[in-house]
Amino acid sequence: MSGSLPTPVAKYRQLLALLRDEIRAGVYQPGQAFPSQNALSERYGVSVTTVREALSVLAHQGLITRING
Repeated sequence: MSGSLPTPVAKYRQLLALLRDEIRAGVYQPGQAFPSQNALSERYGVSVTTVREALSVLAHQGLITRING
């Protein structure tokens, strides 16, 4: 048996891809409030830390603007 095992994808990267696709598909409109970290955590069944990591990348890519408060 030769070959390599598939590389696992981090949960935040999976969530990142899903959210990026939703943004590009127009699910979230410019200026519209994005769901809270807790809401995204519950919706996708991941930890708030995972959500936070995905949102940080989206912000870095300029797809969302983070506002504390």
